[in-house]
Amino acid sequence: MAATSDSQFSEYTLGQGLELLHELQIYQIELELQNHALHESCEELKRLQTHYRSLFYGAPVAYLQCDQSGQIVDCNDRAEQLVGRTLDAMRGRRLGAFLSSAMADRLHVIERSGKGARSAIRQGQLTLTAADGLSREVLVEIRDLPAVDREEHMKLFALVDLTPHSVVPIE
Repeated sequence: MAATSDSQFSEYTLGQGLELLHELQIYQIELELQNHALHESCEELKRLQTHYRSLFYGAPVAYLQCDQSGQIVDCNDRAEQLVGRTLDAMRGRRLGAFLSSAMADRLHVIERSGKGARSAIRQGQLTLTAADGLSREVLVEIRDLPAVDREEHMKLFALVDLTPHSVVPIE
């Protein structure tokens, strides 16, 4: 095999070898530039991901991200406060599990309303009973999210606490 490759290389003239070396150096420079641009893009994506995660988790509105079957996948800090449970306690369960049966039925009706309409936003009012036993009136808004890094679409539940004691008056 070494003899074969030596004979192949002997067919090249010195000028052809230098020309080939020059082409390879150009490809190397192009690849280094592309690699640099890729690293810059990755750093920008990490920065944006951190930014949007901080917006999601620190939002003053309770957000629950659910799969198509309605099972909770993720939530922000405000959702944990409002429901009175940690994400680990809510993950894999439906929001209706934290409602009375009548409110769970109402949530089901809200979820089904406007179904099939492109980018439909469904909303309604519910009474949520938190883990501490306190009832809170909430406005629920449901949006369908397009699939990003998963194969299936997701749902975003936004819960706004409407109970009078939750509002802090401005002085």
